[in-house]
Amino acid sequence: MHRKTLVPIVLLSLLVPACGSTAAIPGDEPGGEESDRQDPGVAVEEPEESADGAELGEGAAGLAGARSNIIEEITERTVRNPGECSSIESVSSPVRAGKVAYKHVIKNCGKRSEFEQRRVANGGTYWYGFSLRHERTPAVPNNKFTVLTQWFIGGRPARSWPCGGAGHKIGYRAGRMSFDLQHSTSGGDAISCKQFVLSEDPLGKWVDVVMNAKWTSNTDGFLKLWVREAGGRWVQKINYTGRTQAVSDRGPYFKMGAYVGGEGSGDRLVYTDEYRLGNSNATFADVSPDGSTP
Repeated sequence: MHRKTLVPIVLLSLLVPACGSTAAIPGDEPGGEESDRQDPGVAVEEPEESADGAELGEGAAGLAGARSNIIEEITERTVRNPGECSSIESVSSPVRAGKVAYKHVIKNCGKRSEFEQRRVANGGTYWYGFSLRHERTPAVPNNKFTVLTQWFIGGRPARSWPCGGAGHKIGYRAGRMSFDLQHSTSGGDAISCKQFVLSEDPLGKWVDVVMNAKWTSNTDGFLKLWVREAGGRWVQKINYTGRTQAVSDRGPYFKMGAYVGGEGSGDRLVYTDEYRLGNSNATFADVSPDGSTP
């Protein structure tokens, strides 16, 4: 059983230009970089990064009493940030574990309803665990993409990333939940994308995710990812070795919730729960939503 710890969280809610005809995911401005401008009145801080490049969060302040291998977590915090177009709030149902989950709403507009977490170190190894629930909503065209999580790297125009965005992401489109792994091809500027199907039928149920990755543009990186649907058994969906970053002196930061680009993309209702980030000494059970293992 995980011990609940309250930690600072940040809400990111952006107005995104309508998308054009491009291979990038809907919402990425062709040829431009994804904006980090915040709506007035929403306090957002630049994700923290260790000054010396060491793994972030070893004994981090603000996590008194947390397990030493857990850097941060979002589990039982009360949140309310209403808006006309997008919103996020803590709810008591449905929940994956504990008493609180987080409801992310986007109302037929190009906005975000996301948690934005700290940036981790380039070259570091980390464990991630979280739960996602994308509800069935009417009038969502099959070609429209819902971004559910991002490991945001940035540093180059969104159009230069083959699968859009500015890093890795989990998203939903046309009945599937998928993972886009984008990285440097040879330690240079060229980027490639590998796509992995995580679920063929993810709507209306909790999908648990655990991931272990070393973030680097060198060949000694790796990314392993497991999925469990509706409390079933854990299934490993990705077992990748090689480069996991674009050439950068910074590691990615994590975002979770809902992001839809462009007006007229339909409504979205997404729930998230049980986010944990572990350091290199963490285990699968440390970040798993209920402490279970494959």
